[in-house]
Formats: sequence, C-alpha cells, structure tokens
Amino acid sequence: MNRLILSFLALLALSACSTAVVPQQAIPSDVQSKLRVSEVKATVSAGVQAPADLDRKLEKAVQAALAAKKPQGVQPARLVIRITKYEIVDGAARVFVGVFAGSNKLYASVDVVDVQSGAVIGRFDVQRNSNPGGYGAFYDQSQATIDEAAEGIANGIFPTGNTQ
Repeated sequence: MNRLILSFLALLALSACSTAVVPQQAIPSDVQSKLRVSEVKATVSAGVQAPADLDRKLEKAVQAALAAKKPQGVQPARLVIRITKYEIVDGAARVFVGVFAGSNKLYASVDVVDVQSGAVIGRFDVQRNSNPGGYGAFYDQSQATIDEAAEGIANGIFPTGNTQ
C-alpha cells in the first residue's frame, strides 16, 4: 500500500507545472506604475528549434495577457522577448507514455525598454515548465505553454496580480 501511495505522489510531482519569473534588473516601482506596453516583439534565439510562427503566437498571447492587467499607465514601453528554449512533447508520446514523456518548456528573456529614451528599464527571464501527463494528448500543448509563458511575462511587468 505504501508503494502505491509513493508511486502516486511521484506521478503528481512529475506532472507539476510552473512558471518562474527570474528578475535580472528590477523595474523601478515609480516607473512600473506608469508603464503602458505599446509594443511587443518576440524573436527565437539562434539554435532554438521552434515552429516558424512561435514568435507571432507569443506576441499575441502577451498582448492578451497584458490587456487583462490593470492599471496600464501612460509611459510607453516596448517588450523585447528572446525565446531561449522551446520543447514540446509530441501528442503521440503523451498518449503512450504520459507523464514519463517529459515536460514542455518555453524559456524567454525579456527586456522592458523605454520607448522615448531607448533605455532598458527592466530585465527578467521567464521559465515555463509543464507536464500534463497523458491528459496533454487532448489539447494543444504548444498553445497552452505559450499562453502560460505569456502570463508569466505579464506578471513580470505588473506583478501585483491586478486583473480586470
């Protein structure tokens, strides 16, 4: 019985999802309260194997995540996002080996740039890891990973968690 419980707990641990926001250069709080993201530009770093439309999908998802945040101020800022890691487990692998197929990953480095001066006013990394187990065979894992990474990016800029 103890083995069964331990096996179940191990499966739960392996199927965990997380989005970490790792600050590199904090956005000053007086600036943060005034920010309005007016432009989002994502690129895939050299050597990262990813679909051709990943950058556009991430830009769109970040814009949607930011639209749900409030308040947005008046100081225009541009997000420069570099996708540094992208790994999605194939749906067939999810069907046959479930949680043991591994985690989906989307890592990105984000620079928050003042549009007027061109200065970097904040910098952080977002690391999205998710392992939906066999359930992942029943939905678009790539889009779900992109959406959660975008939410992490929005939280990196406006960490208060205020939403409309």
